[in-house]
Amino acid sequence: DSFITGALVKRLNKSNAKLKLFFDAIEDKENMIQFNEYSGDREMNALSRSLNRINELLATAKSDSQKQEKFYYSLLEEVPDGVLAWSSEKRVIFVNGAALRLLGVEPIIFLRQLEEQYPALKDFIAHGNVEDSFLLQSNSKKQLSLSMNRMKLNSETITLLAIKDISNELSEKESESWSKLTRVLTHEIMNTIAPIVSLSQTLSLRPGTDEKVIRGLGVILSLIHI
Repeated sequence: DSFITGALVKRLNKSNAKLKLFFDAIEDKENMIQFNEYSGDREMNALSRSLNRINELLATAKSDSQKQEKFYYSLLEEVPDGVLAWSSEKRVIFVNGAALRLLGVEPIIFLRQLEEQYPALKDFIAHGNVEDSFLLQSNSKKQLSLSMNRMKLNSETITLLAIKDISNELSEKESESWSKLTRVLTHEIMNTIAPIVSLSQTLSLRPGTDEKVIRGLGVILSLIHI
């Protein structure tokens, strides 16, 4: 009995040691570990096969996750708008090329590097709500529209900042406003000079009007129609 008990304890300790090694590897995110499936112990071989299979599934899931992450990163690099994300410790998790170009900054690791260049942005990040938008003039005089959002990723709070260049939109609106103002002013000016034109034409056609006066009225009409 003592021999059997000793053998069972030895097998149990061996199994526990293998399981501990396996779980330690998972905790360290190490999935390259492989257990011997061809020892002289069939039960230990079965346990090794099961652990190796779990390891393969974890490695596949990790690889798929990395591919998906790479795809999303590549996708965000292609969008024309800037995207910036940081953790609750204000460590930058992701920033695409568009964000760096629009803000006119070098690659950043911590958010404070950006806040030092844009103090107004620091205030918006500290006190702005997710439904708010914020207008910012970049170092290169671009007019930028910023919007912010927050999300929970596991227990971490991630803040996302979207950056859009609206310089062209503002220029178009400004041109449209000037065009409308010009039309209004033209209309008002024409209303003002209409009586002058009418009076000048009437006087120039009036019998007995002095030739000198007619020439003067002609000059007035020609100036009005320039």
